[in-house]
Amino acid sequence: MFENGTAGDPMPMEAAIFLGLLLIATAGILWIVGVRSTSGTLGRNHLVGIRTYATLESDAAWDAAHRAGGPWLKVAAIGPAVAGIVVLLRPTNAVGAAASMIGLAWLVGWVIAAGVRGSRAARAIDPRD
Repeated sequence: MFENGTAGDPMPMEAAIFLGLLLIATAGILWIVGVRSTSGTLGRNHLVGIRTYATLESDAAWDAAHRAGGPWLKVAAIGPAVAGIVVLLRPTNAVGAAASMIGLAWLVGWVIAAGVRGSRAARAIDPRD
């Protein structure tokens, strides 16, 4: 795919479509989790959400964590969404790679922030409530 390409060449069409849609889908899933978290409709589970010992302690802790961290999860979705749009425009290989890495770094930073905020909120809940 990149056999003879250089950093200044446009991204190959197939790579741009795949990577761009993957980034946008990731952002969409994260946005949905953020919306369901802040609305209180993301039930306690072991698949998605802010899953720490503190948040899994009780339904009250889970709800408190997700109401606190949910808005940050929605912010986390912005980075990969923007990166996906940039990649779909078929920039040079270097710009596409940079956009992808920046978008993913944005996602990781805000997800960590959401987890910290949510975990603090969960620990503030008395598990006997």
